[in-house]
Amino acid sequence: MTTTEPDNTTYNAIDVMHELGFDITAPVRIGETLRAFRKAEGVTLKHIAKQLGISEQRLSDYEHSRYYPSYDRMLQWATLVGYNPVFALQEQLMEQLQQAHVPIKTLKLTLKP
Repeated sequence: MTTTEPDNTTYNAIDVMHELGFDITAPVRIGETLRAFRKAEGVTLKHIAKQLGISEQRLSDYEHSRYYPSYDRMLQWATLVGYNPVFALQEQLMEQLQQAHVPIKTLKLTLKP
């Protein structure tokens, strides 16, 4: 039976995200994603706008990233179309880390000023 030394390599989570192509300073295009989910669910712009208490034009502006909704409104909108932005980002990051063969348990999150 052979034993191997444990890999004690640690990674800075922010550096790994940059290496994988995540630009954490870029604005999130959440409207485009929520638009795709809305269409996939077959829900009309009018229906979602009514549920959010906003005009169809404002929702269209959000979907095309001309304006950005408040955090609360974005979460309500995401719920209406069956999308969880936090889990979606996590899944995407985990998939890319696995493809890059980076052991997830060794990541350390550090915040840089």
